[in-house]
Amino acid sequence: MKFLSHLPEERADRPEKYPDPVREGERIVAFVMSDGDNIQWVGGGFALNQGFWANRHRGDFSMTWEMAPVLAEVAPRVLNHFYRTASRDEAIDGFVTGPSGVGYSFHNHLPNRRTFAENTARYMSLSNLSVATMLNSGGDMSQSVELLEQPEVMGVLYKDYAPYNAHRGEIFWHDGKPCASYRYLLWEPKPENSPEQVAVAIAQQPASPLTDPDSYALINVHAWSYRDIGGPMEAVRQTIDLLPPGTRVVTAEEMIILLRNNFGDPVPKQ
Repeated sequence: MKFLSHLPEERADRPEKYPDPVREGERIVAFVMSDGDNIQWVGGGFALNQGFWANRHRGDFSMTWEMAPVLAEVAPRVLNHFYRTASRDEAIDGFVTGPSGVGYSFHNHLPNRRTFAENTARYMSLSNLSVATMLNSGGDMSQSVELLEQPEVMGVLYKDYAPYNAHRGEIFWHDGKPCASYRYLLWEPKPENSPEQVAVAIAQQPASPLTDPDSYALINVHAWSYRDIGGPMEAVRQTIDLLPPGTRVVTAEEMIILLRNNFGDPVPKQ
């Protein structure tokens, strides 16, 4: 990685898409691949493994990938490879920071959350990321305030340790920005975290995205599950095939925009 940090590279633009307005009868879901904080893996087998970036279904549906924002400094060519090869059609590859922004940490145990948030925001600007992932243990969602107050941060995705979805889709708001918790997991071996049961649970959600935030769902895709069926991207595909009619799959960034547009401080279309 030290060698890669010295290679000249112009930052590539990542795919961005301003979502269409929500409609009554829709459910809005976003799938996010975990473990993007692991720069050794992201800079190695992740790119070529058919369970991940090289999966043949990538581009068939919108998918969000955790990505370490420090790659902009330590390995810019690695980051730019993903931005340049990302799907950019109707179904796009979206990106958010890995946990917990500038480095793996539990916000409840940080000695200075504001300094950490400021450093995270600086690297998010360098890597052209707008949504931060926050991992916490023993704390609460209000500890996202320092991140939400950063101008570079559009919103925050919240994980508990553990399980990642302990808050079951709860949303904490600060100054019109959401900190949205994961509602579901795709994670072996528990049956409730299977493609079949996640799809069943989504079908039971409200379908009123203009007025009911419970119409939205973040799904954490565990990077190390489902190897027997071809990897976690195959689990995502199977889940999408089972979703009820009217379910819209978006990136996590699109979901944050839709939440803000309907319940918080709207995000203007650029």
